[in-house]
Amino acid sequence: LIVRMTDDQWDRVLDINLTATFLLARAAQRPLRSSKGSIVTIASTRTQMSEPNTESYSASKGGIVALTHALAISLGPDIRVNCVSPGWIATSDYARLKRKDHTQHPAGRVGKPQDIAEVVPFLLDREKSGFVTGSNFVVDVGLPRPMLSIPLPAPSPSSFSVILLVTPPILFPHLFVPPPPTSSHLLPPPPP
Repeated sequence: LIVRMTDDQWDRVLDINLTATFLLARAAQRPLRSSKGSIVTIASTRTQMSEPNTESYSASKGGIVALTHALAISLGPDIRVNCVSPGWIATSDYARLKRKDHTQHPAGRVGKPQDIAEVVPFLLDREKSGFVTGSNFVVDVGLPRPMLSIPLPAPSPSSFSVILLVTPPILFPHLFVPPPPTSSHLLPPPPP
């Protein structure tokens, strides 16, 4: 894939994942500064445990981790900026996973979106996490790549999306749909 990847394909992935994250943070900085808000970016464990043919995805997510730290330094102390890096999270067809998919994880199961959604409110809450900024929270089961008995599914180009959560959501109401208390909200990928 690296030989066949065009410059446009590379640029599209970095634009969607990394550049859009920066642009959203830049656009949100004034209102977040006045409200003492927070930014939570979403990266991936692929920043440390890549699979073949994920160069653009892995590089863009690694860039988000670095951008998160840089933003925390530049925007602090008024705005806290943290990152969540999910491990293997089954976002669909959870029932189709095999027993071995679950048993290879120390937690006894593959991750679910709710596992990520539980971390984000903590990071957004200044009372609970006011001393936390510039950090990357890896949410997986500590499963290093060599332990995997099956390869992780490669991200498809249609699965690329930028997730930037800011508080308070009143700043960008068109980006937020109030979720039920136990679910997450994701921005859909931009149109091609």
